[in-house]
Amino acid sequence: MNLSFYLIGLLFLAIYLLFSFYVGLRSFQTCKAFFPGMKAMIFWPIYIVIAFAYLINRAEGFENGILEIIGSYWIAAFLYLFIFYVMFDLVGMAISAWHAFRPAKKRLSVWALYWKTRKPYSLVMILTAVILFAGTWAARSPVLSKYDLQIAKKVPGVQQLKLVFISDLHIEESANTAYMETAADTISALQPDLILLGGDILERTLSPGNEKKLDAVLSRLKAKQGIYAVLGNHEYYGGQEEQITAHLQEQGVKVLRDQLDEILNAQIYIAGRSDYSGGQTKTSERKPLAEMLKGTDPSKPLILLDHQPQTVAIQEAKDAGVDLMLSGHTHGGQLFPVQWITKAIYIVDRGLWQDGNLNLIVSTGLGLWGTPVRTSSRSEIVEVNVWFPQ
Repeated sequence: MNLSFYLIGLLFLAIYLLFSFYVGLRSFQTCKAFFPGMKAMIFWPIYIVIAFAYLINRAEGFENGILEIIGSYWIAAFLYLFIFYVMFDLVGMAISAWHAFRPAKKRLSVWALYWKTRKPYSLVMILTAVILFAGTWAARSPVLSKYDLQIAKKVPGVQQLKLVFISDLHIEESANTAYMETAADTISALQPDLILLGGDILERTLSPGNEKKLDAVLSRLKAKQGIYAVLGNHEYYGGQEEQITAHLQEQGVKVLRDQLDEILNAQIYIAGRSDYSGGQTKTSERKPLAEMLKGTDPSKPLILLDHQPQTVAIQEAKDAGVDLMLSGHTHGGQLFPVQWITKAIYIVDRGLWQDGNLNLIVSTGLGLWGTPVRTSSRSEIVEVNVWFPQ
């Protein structure tokens, strides 16, 4: 990693330290307002552990289930505590400015005195707790999104192809995957022709605990024409992409890494691209799509799996005559207001986008990253019914 990467990391750490101190200070003042006996020497050590639990747990040799749970929920809690504290402080500043211009006899109202005790900040904690509760439900209650698409290429003897697409499971030992097993049963009950996995299936590594949870989901998935997958960026982060690929294939999942396969008597192409992270970790290089598809028959329908819906990848797919591209990665922002960022970065961060003959569907993902909470999107199963002319 180059120097600029470390400098950016240090900048983000400095910002996080500053914002964390602000959130901690307001939280301590709130606790003091209701419990005057609260001691700083008790509050701050506990707060520091909570605020850095996620980072500590990610350090080599410090993996701990309790720290993982605390740290993951803290990501969402910190975001909303910070937003609400800032909003309440702006209200407080407005109230202070308003009273400053009032006659001296009327300057101090009951509200102004109440404000000075910091008790209104308790509403921040209540609102954050409600959001965490609702966001946990949204994360573990996936929706079924359905799309009906027309592809203007004939497939003799086939009028319809039913696909089910899921992405971004991010399976790890501390994750609650029970709802994913239920989702897998729902998927198989749809009797799909194909099940497609859009990457970030695992979070970094294939540990014994991760393997057990992954297999519990995969064993429930059934499709007439098989299950295909690509890897996402997170499979590369742990340096175990080869082991993960081998394990998925042992479980009957065909992993496509810049590869092409054919189904229904070689009448439909299924292609899968290696993720951009492959080149970054120097374990593989992402081939140009045109090179990957060299020699294919353009009259046959082409379905492409590509984890990240990067603008350049979408243009490549359009130029190569791809009929349906399926991506994930964005999570639809996952936490409000992060979706404003994903919508600014990507042409589409969720749902269906069409340009000419290209149909692109970006899933918000079945699993979660960082925090087990969703506030800007729901976990998702995508059903795509593709219709061909007769």
